[in-house]
Amino acid sequence: MKLSITSLVLFLCLSSTILAQDRFSVTVTKVSDGDTFWATDTKGENIKFRPIGFNCPEESNFGKPAEPYNEEATAYTDSMIMDKTIYVEYDVQKTDKWGRHLVYVYLEDGRMLNEEILKDGWAELATYPPNVKYVERFKDAYRNARVSEQGMWKESINN
Repeated sequence: MKLSITSLVLFLCLSSTILAQDRFSVTVTKVSDGDTFWATDTKGENIKFRPIGFNCPEESNFGKPAEPYNEEATAYTDSMIMDKTIYVEYDVQKTDKWGRHLVYVYLEDGRMLNEEILKDGWAELATYPPNVKYVERFKDAYRNARVSEQGMWKESINN
């Protein structure tokens, strides 16, 4: 019995340590567009992040005009995270070929930005293995936004 309790306590201590390492807090310093932002970690390092599971309309670049709803998607993300402390969680692949940190973003109230932006219709579903931990949640949010004509789907459904 004594060994079982000791094992259980050890397991719980290790589990909480692992959980604590899965998510860490950062403070958002800049929102570049709907799916890219910069934040400072607790060590003062400024890091570029790319939330996983969705893609927002692109801003103008390389002579191409901005895609429709880019401003709305950017404003949405800005309103949700700018100047706020958020929590980020990695999946399997931690960075992309541009060096952006690939993360799930949790708001202070526990909601996940990745899911919320899909649910509110300001992004398209975009999942890339191996980072598919929450793909089913994202599919549901995206499908529901389209069916209920949220965000950018309101006008495109009717046209």
